[in-house]
Order: sequence, then structure tokens, then C-alpha cells
Amino acid sequence: MKMSKFTLVIAMLIAMPFAIFSCSSGGGGEIGNDNSISFDENSQIYNYSDGSSYVGDEVIEICADGGCLRTGSVANGIVNLELPINVPYGYLEVDDNTGCSGSLKDVRVFQGDFKLSNGSALHIRYRDNQIREDVNYSYYERAGKLTCNIANPKMSVTIDAKSGWNKIYSRRIYDANRNMTLEVSTKNILTNEVKWLLY
Repeated sequence: MKMSKFTLVIAMLIAMPFAIFSCSSGGGGEIGNDNSISFDENSQIYNYSDGSSYVGDEVIEICADGGCLRTGSVANGIVNLELPINVPYGYLEVDDNTGCSGSLKDVRVFQGDFKLSNGSALHIRYRDNQIREDVNYSYYERAGKLTCNIANPKMSVTIDAKSGWNKIYSRRIYDANRNMTLEVSTKNILTNEVKWLLY
């Protein structure tokens, strides 16, 4: 049975959006049917105070209670993120997962905040008056899952971690009274474009 050229073109146009949105990007996140936003780790740093581009050369570290680890460098304001393959055992700590369940409940983890060698805080973030979205990195000593649903403040955590480094996505939404709802996941739940922001 023959199909007309017009019918074939219409069929291709209908199919194209599904082909585009089912592919993953190479920029550190997936753009899928959930409308999540990708993030390129090796991108420009911006000053949070005025939105201008940062132009310095620095070392990047990620710091937690156990200490700081070198995680890359900045050249002319552009990040080159190089997470260490292994985190020394002494840097790993069991997180307080009160109210959570799953195989990661007693697993040692390294989760900290980025900073530059000049002492400035560095975040991967989107922020406005109602929403704050972040990307953080956590190192788990083994794979597993963690689930939490906490009423006050309202918080939902769904971690499905692999052994080693994992991206942890978080969304904070504030109502008119500044009450917060927090969602944390290893799934990309971003709805806004996050950037490296220097504080």
C-alpha cells in the first residue's frame, strides 16, 4: 500500500518532537518528557550580587565536616570540574537520616559545599523569591536507596545512588508566608536553568 508524500511528511513532523525530547543531552543532565533542565558543569561562573561574569583563576574544592577535597579549577571564570575518583575513608560520615528508610540509611557519605581557593562560596543554583533549585554532589561508599517523607517542614527525599559520586537535585518552594516545601532527588527535577553562582 502506497503512502502519499504529504502523509509521510506529516507523520515525520508528528514524530520529530518525540525523538528530540527522548534523547539525553551531554551537558550533565537529561532533557526528557519531564521538562527537566540540563546543566553543563564546565561552564561560566557568575557573581550572584550583580549577575556579571567572574573572570578569575582559582582552585575549586568541595568541603564538609571531614575536610576539603580538590575538585577542579577555574580558568578565566570557566569551571573545569574534576571530581576525585575516590574519597578517603576519613572524609566519609554517616548522615543523620532521621525519618528515612532504605539501604542507604547507615551508609557513609561525603556531601559538602563548593568553594574557591580565595574562600568564596560557590553554588550551582537558580534562585528567585519563590523558588530555589540546586545541584550538589555527594559521594556514597556503596549503591543504595533512601526515601524520606517529612511533614514539618514538608520534605520529600528520593535517593537512588550509585557507588561513588552522584548529582543530588533539590527544589525549595516558598509560599506567601515563607513556608518551605523541599524535594530532593537523584533524578533531575530542575525546572529552571541553574548556573555556577559566586557568593
